[in-house]
Amino acid sequence: MTEHANETNATDETAQGRLLGAADIRRIAAEAGISPTKKFGQNFVIDPGTVRRIVREAGVTADDHVLEVGPGLGSLTLAILETGATMTAVEIDPPVAERLPGTIAEFMPDAVDRFRVVNRDALTVTPENLPDFQNDDSFTLVANLPYNVATPILLTLLERFDNLGTFLVMVQKEVADRLSEKPGSKIYGTPSVKLAWYGTAERVGIIGRNVFWPAPNVDSALVLFKRYEGGHTPSANNPDGSVVDRENVFRLIDAAFGQRRKTLHAALKKIVPSEAFEQAGIDPTSRGRGVASMSDTNTAINTVSVDCPAKTNLTLHVGRPRSEWGGRHELDTIYCAVGVYDTVTTSRKKPGSGFSLNLEGAYLGDLASSGSDMRRNHAVLALFAMAEASGHEPDVALNIEKRIPVGAGMAGGSADAAATILALNTLWNLDWSIERLQQVAATLGADMPFCLTGGYARGTGFGEQIEQLSENSDAVLELTDQGFAGRLLVGAYQAELRTPEVYAMFDQIGAGATDNNHLQQASISLHPRSGQAIDEALQAGAKQAFVSGSGPSVIAFVPTDDAARAVQSAWQQSRCVDRIIATKAPAHPIVHIIA
Repeated sequence: MTEHANETNATDETAQGRLLGAADIRRIAAEAGISPTKKFGQNFVIDPGTVRRIVREAGVTADDHVLEVGPGLGSLTLAILETGATMTAVEIDPPVAERLPGTIAEFMPDAVDRFRVVNRDALTVTPENLPDFQNDDSFTLVANLPYNVATPILLTLLERFDNLGTFLVMVQKEVADRLSEKPGSKIYGTPSVKLAWYGTAERVGIIGRNVFWPAPNVDSALVLFKRYEGGHTPSANNPDGSVVDRENVFRLIDAAFGQRRKTLHAALKKIVPSEAFEQAGIDPTSRGRGVASMSDTNTAINTVSVDCPAKTNLTLHVGRPRSEWGGRHELDTIYCAVGVYDTVTTSRKKPGSGFSLNLEGAYLGDLASSGSDMRRNHAVLALFAMAEASGHEPDVALNIEKRIPVGAGMAGGSADAAATILALNTLWNLDWSIERLQQVAATLGADMPFCLTGGYARGTGFGEQIEQLSENSDAVLELTDQGFAGRLLVGAYQAELRTPEVYAMFDQIGAGATDNNHLQQASISLHPRSGQAIDEALQAGAKQAFVSGSGPSVIAFVPTDDAARAVQSAWQQSRCVDRIIATKAPAHPIVHIIA
């Protein structure tokens, strides 16, 4: 197939409806109060010819069932529906997801019954929480993917959905090159090899910058993928009819390409016996690509930052302490990520120079004390855990911009650890699944596996066993009906509470009779102002108000702007909180490739 510059089509009217132009995009955004945000990697396509070209390259017909990730305001969505296809769109941004059905109804009313939108993070999608495709022998993905998470999304979907047969995605040109590259190239690496396990990929077009709003500072490209019959490379088939284990193969890939300066023998010595190289006809002194490492090329990723949200516990039922868990209590909790973000930035350092840590923010609490041991910082612990798990050296500069209150029951430390894990997954080109990252996170703390995904989830065990909850699930819809979603205020304090102290008090006095958070009574007994803040919020019109986790922070969900103003005024007048943060829930981590 040939590659073209920006292709346009003067005729965008059809019998079914019409596509979006630049004026339509800006009007819809203005009416919905939506602005493109870097957090979600939003660059909306404003050219009808471009989205028609994408659909044409994908070969979509009326018989297809299509998944779209990141539909935005609906430019590509309408072009897919124009073919007569049925589709499901997965959108992480709640206001955008809420607006999209209205756009379909306005511009292509005949397609309303063929379309469904799901508000969730594509990295958390599974056949269980997205059953739309379970009866399909094969379905296709067509998407303008957020550039900062394109590769993890593709590999995660291929791993989880055996019937994802093809995809046509628009991604950053450099990412497209890495996904479609063949052995022998300097940019051939982990994404290239892992994608080749599932099928064949080729770059089929280049897209310029002027078809987007806002225009990105990089060029884009189209990648067409076709899955192998059987779901994996034919070379994985053994003579006895069995199939080579994919997880073991990916372990080898991670080890070989993750330590770019080492020979294959050095990188793989813990998992591959020396004689295996001769049997396979591989030079053990070669490196992952047999050519210059990624770190020697212009496509190296040098700096990655992650915005990771705080958490609260909508319900927190505390059971007995378990000796096999080191005295930790048995928990059954509903986690919810709230839109207060710490930002962790990771940057490569000179090999052998070790790690460094810098803290920024106005509310660092004990983290900024001169006697604090930075090696015990959650982000640093996460760095060393990922280095151990991946075989990398921890030569990384960490910068943490703190916005989540410290010692506040909002998992600020866990958020920093999760942000570090997500950042290193990209910085080191690991492309590990969320499940694998959660295994690392679970070794560090109970809240950390949840913080990797955000949204809503049920936590059991001591909180580390995570069951992600769809925002359309019965459990979440019930919580939403009760007011545990949307606008909220955080009442924060200069004071900190230590979780062990709160649990010790809980062991003495137990839970309040009506408390959904069993630690609330213990927290209030140690910090009475939290109880006053709850009472003030409920009297002022909050739908729900409660201590967040082990406290002392208070969460107040407010149904309207008027209620928010009333609660804020009540808190200010009574001086029952030290700081007020207005935000929304649920929230999700956001990955940014900086350089």
